[in-house]
Amino acid sequence: RMSADAQIELSAFNAKMMELGVSGATGAKMLENASLVMGMTQDESMALGAELAGLAGQLNVSLDSITSDFNAVMGDLAVYGKEAPQVFKKLVGASSQLGISVGDLVGSMKELDTVTGAATRAGRMNAVLGGMFMDTNELLNASYEERILLTKKAFDMSGKDFDNMSQYEKRIAAQAAGMKDVGELAKFMRQDMSELASAMKEAGDATGSIEEM
Repeated sequence: RMSADAQIELSAFNAKMMELGVSGATGAKMLENASLVMGMTQDESMALGAELAGLAGQLNVSLDSITSDFNAVMGDLAVYGKEAPQVFKKLVGASSQLGISVGDLVGSMKELDTVTGAATRAGRMNAVLGGMFMDTNELLNASYEERILLTKKAFDMSGKDFDNMSQYEKRIAAQAAGMKDVGELAKFMRQDMSELASAMKEAGDATGSIEEM
């Protein structure tokens, strides 16, 4: 049971989040996810909120949208335990660089959580790209953000160029990669690999302190 002092401290922190534009319900849900899903202490939970604020500032996006995205994908990222925030930050970096929502990226990459899912993705991608560019075990053992880079790497290694692909090729390539539509495929294929990796690393390195909020 939480002490009175701890409750006051947590309420004050949530009020600070609200001052930064985060709805009370969204902030409370983030703290609940940190505590109950990731097993964080109260101090760790508040530090996470500050870290998300630092990420929002670095990417020049609202803290409310970052926190809402965090809550929305936490059910899937819970498998990473206390490492989930680090995976999430890199996913946000990828989302910002690619122009594809965090939810859509997670939706595509979580399909690879089973042997069947990973084998199906690798098989379809290799058939579409015309070579052995994806490996089932590598996909299965990679984290969500690593799978994004593996997908981009496969497209690059194949030598395929989006503008020179037929409409049919584009549609089946998008389906093979687990993407929502051909628009997402275009964003992936036109993106520079090193810039994508750099954006993900920078987002992963984002920090923040409660004092600076």
